[in-house]
Amino acid sequence: MITRKLSIVSLVATAFCLGAAVPARAQSADGPSGRDSYDIGVHTGSMLTRGIRGMTEVTPGWGMRASAPTSMGILEASSFFGRGRGQSYNSGALDFRLDLDLYEVLSAHFLLGGHADYYKPINRDAGFGLGWHYGGGVSQVIGGRLLLRADFKARYSPGSSLEVLIGFTYRMPTGGQ
Repeated sequence: MITRKLSIVSLVATAFCLGAAVPARAQSADGPSGRDSYDIGVHTGSMLTRGIRGMTEVTPGWGMRASAPTSMGILEASSFFGRGRGQSYNSGALDFRLDLDLYEVLSAHFLLGGHADYYKPINRDAGFGLGWHYGGGVSQVIGGRLLLRADFKARYSPGSSLEVLIGFTYRMPTGGQ
């Protein structure tokens, strides 16, 4: 199981390195920029939980995200729907996102926000919790307005957890593009 996850991480790291070696229009003036466009996307990954009675360490799942530019920065809403090993974990989050361009090829981002969780542990009553999180990740243009994006979020309350996600994001055209 660990070997399989390390293989996936190695594959993603290799893809980003290969993508970085090829000139791209990721964040150049004529390419799509996340600061002034709307994004939608899907992701898959795992929620690694700790401190929630009855929840096993890893819950696989998927989710969706959407973001919109505001006068203060980028506002992003996301979800995570985890099922597996007799348990479920559903989460909705609202984040403030800060994008940083790296060498016109790769874009990094930082996230800070709050979340609401509904979870059903193995052989226990369901629970609800509110909490906060921070995180970050990278994205790489893979063609036109389609990006490959990887995220990590450290989450607090209920318990503590880490979201490890990878997915695709579509950057919508804005009025001037």
